[in-house]
Amino acid sequence: VTAKEIAQGAYMALSAGIDTANAMGYITEAAKAAKVGQSELGVTVKGSAAIMNAWKIPYSQATSVLERMIVVQDEGQASMQELASQIGQITGLAPQLNIGLNETLAAVAALTKTGVQTSSAITGLRAVLSNVLKPTKEASDAAKALGLEFNAAALQSKGLTGFLENVLEKTGG
Repeated sequence: VTAKEIAQGAYMALSAGIDTANAMGYITEAAKAAKVGQSELGVTVKGSAAIMNAWKIPYSQATSVLERMIVVQDEGQASMQELASQIGQITGLAPQLNIGLNETLAAVAALTKTGVQTSSAITGLRAVLSNVLKPTKEASDAAKALGLEFNAAALQSKGLTGFLENVLEKTGG
């Protein structure tokens, strides 16, 4: 890792709220994950920091977050670079709906494993979460006609996987 990459990574980490006492340790872990994931250090830092901030995960668990991001790459078809650069689209929504990080990342991995591009998978997931938070009248009417609970309470009670399975069942796929 070049000094320039480390400086950029440190800037991203500090900008994301990683305290100065822990920044270099975090950068070291992020650099390892970036190399494993063939990603740029700054992008990896930005994505992992967004995750840690959104789910209020302490720095002491940064390695676990980075490892989970690598699992998405290994289990799905999302590169670390793609995941880290796109994850910010859903970090504000998933925690707001009490969807855990593991379930969120598993959804991305499952979607990309079927051939969906990472950006499309995350954009689609964002659309679902946004529509659950603030459904349009048309969506509410369609859900009601199908006998489908399409709201935050249903998503929170069933979890993301159960909620999506219910939508698939009620809509006939």
